[in-house]
Amino acid sequence: MWQRAQRDRLPIASVVQRHQRAAEQRRAIAKARKAADVEGVPLVEDPTAEWGSGASGAVRHRVYGNDEIEAARAAGNLRAQPTPHGIDYYRLRPGSRRTRTKCR
Repeated sequence: MWQRAQRDRLPIASVVQRHQRAAEQRRAIAKARKAADVEGVPLVEDPTAEWGSGASGAVRHRVYGNDEIEAARAAGNLRAQPTPHGIDYYRLRPGSRRTRTKCR
């Protein structure tokens, strides 16, 4: 770490803090990965690489809320991405989003 601090011209405390944060993120991702495994949900490591970016890509595959997650699970269509914040869920095949009607 000392060498990294010297190379990047950072205080050693900053380098230690970055190292600790990275280790915490790795542990959180491992925990989320294990939770997805316990749930029996196949993983998708990088939704953007899998389906592309933008409105027609990974965003279209993302599911929110228990109802959407359970529907995708029942269809055998659910995938999980472990993140430092838990699990993000996706459909293998994109589904139609319910559209909100505008109030008059």
